[in-house]
Amino acid sequence: MDNHEELKEKLASIVSKMDIPAKKEELSSLEKKTFEGDFWSDPQAASEVMKTIADLKKEIDDVEMMQLLVEEEEWTDAEKMINDYEVLLFLSGKYDRNNAIFSIHAGAGGTEAMDWAAILLRMYTRYFEKKGWKVEIVDQIDGEEAGIKSVTLNVKGTFAYGLLKGEAGTHRLVRQSPFNADGLRQTSFSLVEVLPLLEKMDVEIKDDELHRLIGEYTKSAKNLKEYINSKYNESQGN
Repeated sequence: MDNHEELKEKLASIVSKMDIPAKKEELSSLEKKTFEGDFWSDPQAASEVMKTIADLKKEIDDVEMMQLLVEEEEWTDAEKMINDYEVLLFLSGKYDRNNAIFSIHAGAGGTEAMDWAAILLRMYTRYFEKKGWKVEIVDQIDGEEAGIKSVTLNVKGTFAYGLLKGEAGTHRLVRQSPFNADGLRQTSFSLVEVLPLLEKMDVEIKDDELHRLIGEYTKSAKNLKEYINSKYNESQGN
C-alpha cells in the first residue's frame, strides 16, 4: 500500500470516529440556544456553550479541510493534519478536553533544582505559546539565589489536560553545575503535576471522609518527598 492510500484510509477512520453528522446536529442545537432571551443570564454557562460551539466548528472545519487536501492531492499538508488528528483521537478520557492546572516544584538539590525548575518553566511556556494556549500564573515562589521553588499555572486550550497529563512526574537533569566553582556534575530533580481544571460545582464531603482524604494526601506527599530526596542522595553518591 502506498503512502497516499494509507492517508486516505486514516482519513476515513478519522471521519468515522468523529461522527461529523452528530457534531453538526449538536452545533445547530447549541447555536439555537444562543438566541434564547435568557441565554446570557448565566454568563459562565453561556461562556462554556460558546466555547463548545467554537470547538465543534473547528473540528468540523478541520475534517472538511483534510478531505479537501486529499481531494486536491496536497499530500504534505494532508499528512500533517491527519497525523495530528490521529493523536487527538486517542485523547478520549473524561477530562482530556479540559484546561489544565500545571505545577512545577523544585526537588532536592537546592539552587541547582530551583534553576532546573525555572528551565522547565521556560520550556513548557514556549510549548504552550506554540500551541496557542492561554497561560495564567496563579502562584510563583522564586528561589533565593536563582530559579524558582514552585509555580502553578492555569493552562487554557482545547485538549490541554489530555496533551499534558503525560508530563506529570519527576524530571531529572544531569549537568556540570554553573553554581559550583569546581564545575562538578550535579543531578537535579523537579516534580511536575498536572490536573484537569474542572468547572465550579457544589460537592458535599462528610467530615470523616475529609479527614481520611487529608491523611492520605499528607502521607502521599511525605512519601513523594522521601522518594525525591533518596534519588538525589543516590545521584550524589550518599
